[in-house]
Amino acid sequence: MSPLAPIPHKRRVDVVYAALREAMLCGVLPPGQPLSVPELARQLGVSRSPVREAVLRLAAVGLAQETARRGVEVARLGPVEALHLLEVCKLLEIAAVRTALELSSEADLEILSGILVTQASAVRNERLNEYQAAALAFHHELGRLSCNPELEKLIGSLSDRCALALGRKALEPPLPKFQLSDRRGLLEALHRRDGSGAAAALERLFARLRSALEPPQPSPQPRRLQRPKGLQLARAGAGLEGGLQ
Repeated sequence: MSPLAPIPHKRRVDVVYAALREAMLCGVLPPGQPLSVPELARQLGVSRSPVREAVLRLAAVGLAQETARRGVEVARLGPVEALHLLEVCKLLEIAAVRTALELSSEADLEILSGILVTQASAVRNERLNEYQAAALAFHHELGRLSCNPELEKLIGSLSDRCALALGRKALEPPLPKFQLSDRRGLLEALHRRDGSGAAAALERLFARLRSALEPPQPSPQPRRLQRPKGLQLARAGAGLEGGLQ
């Protein structure tokens, strides 16, 4: 029997992909930013080959898109597309939770609990990028608990695209605190093996995310108080009587 080959270190393209993904999701590379392979390679201090492959992978999962004039750029996702992505992601996560209720162990749920501890710390200290990274890790873990590699892959890529579409809107206070509460409710329902409770927690969470896309309501304008008609008539009558005397 031939000896096993040594396990290689993580491929450079994986490191580049992770760095570019993080830069996109935290706003360093905003939507519409061209992804110039030579420039990115220069900034990251690597050759062009892993950058080119990483950019192609980002396009394959919908975080980047190819345009006619600008080449590949960070994907621009409008509010309507964001709403569609949130709806599909919610349905897939509810499906994943159904399986997790049956197959997940307490050790699996402890991983989710640890992610929420990190997220709570980020909320207290207003570290928004850390909060978002923990939120994405939570949803990626839900996908893993489905024990379905295809569902896990879909939830992971959709969660990333939702985060890109929402941008900083979902991170404006007090939304992070409420989202954390919803994720805690989901975890508690998983511990109780309560399917309806878990689905309800996901419904609340995604409703909050949808609310981040709604335009702010204009402040109500102060209304002028109108004098009661009876008082106006009384005064008009008093003026008439005064004129007749």
